[in-house]
Amino acid sequence: MKRNPLVWAISLGILVVSLAVAYYLVVFIPKQEEIKNSRIEDQVRQEQKAEQKKEEDYRLCVLKADLDYSSWWEAECESQDLGEDCRLPKYNADALNASREKAKDRCIELYK
Repeated sequence: MKRNPLVWAISLGILVVSLAVAYYLVVFIPKQEEIKNSRIEDQVRQEQKAEQKKEEDYRLCVLKADLDYSSWWEAECESQDLGEDCRLPKYNADALNASREKAKDRCIELYK
């Protein structure tokens, strides 16, 4: 029983196409989805890291504003020979309080 070479060629062509389609569906597409998902996960991690850094920078900025406030208060007390942890006159206290609030507002503008 001899087979026609044309039948063999067509059969071989169908086999090759079938294998190519199977490879595409079973290997190539899942690998592309894996790469896509990996990129999305990386992007989410980077965004989370950036948000955490921004939050940490905000907290440090507010801490600096509070520390500066305390330093300025003590410096005012010393400059007026009122001792440590003194009660400053209202105009001095109001100015320092306003300065601290302005510094905290800048922190919000920069990091929120």
